[in-house]
Amino acid sequence: FPSHDNITVISPISKWDIGVTELNILVQNEFNPAQKGKVFKQNKKEFRIGDPILCTKNNYKVFSLNLDDEASVMNGEIGVFEGITKTGAMIIKFDCGQTVWTDASDLTLGYVLTVHKMQGSANRAIIFIGHSANTFMLNRQLIYTAVTRAKEKLIIIGTKKTLNSCVFKDGVKKRNTSLAQRIKESITKSKNT
Repeated sequence: FPSHDNITVISPISKWDIGVTELNILVQNEFNPAQKGKVFKQNKKEFRIGDPILCTKNNYKVFSLNLDDEASVMNGEIGVFEGITKTGAMIIKFDCGQTVWTDASDLTLGYVLTVHKMQGSANRAIIFIGHSANTFMLNRQLIYTAVTRAKEKLIIIGTKKTLNSCVFKDGVKKRNTSLAQRIKESITKSKNT
């Protein structure tokens, strides 16, 4: 499997057979099989040295081996699982350097990401899962976001019929909130005081 620096698989959903969770496990098993002494398991999660790791929550106090102090790793950052400490913690290299993790609750595999997690990012090659089972999620805006993540190469897994019908489906819905009314009231109130 090419490095996560070169290729990313993206899916519109997290659950089910063609969702991020299941696809991550399939890709991990195919391209990074488990090896004794190179696996970190916690709460039904399994990470293997060499796996790309996605941080799913802002962490402002992660111990950094490079800084010999605390560092910050933000939601959406992808690192690489590089090793296991003598105490059984994970060493993951993020942009801030090597970090130590004893708790994997804010980490997932990063081989496959949701379209939402890929917003604002890009990669040389993108494999987009545009399967008919996802039509409830697929719309023009989501497809546009997915296909524009590719810098050089795009592979779409899906049928023309599915993608064509979704291109004509508008994902922007009129939202029924009272925010605009509250802002107007607040402006009126502040002008009167």
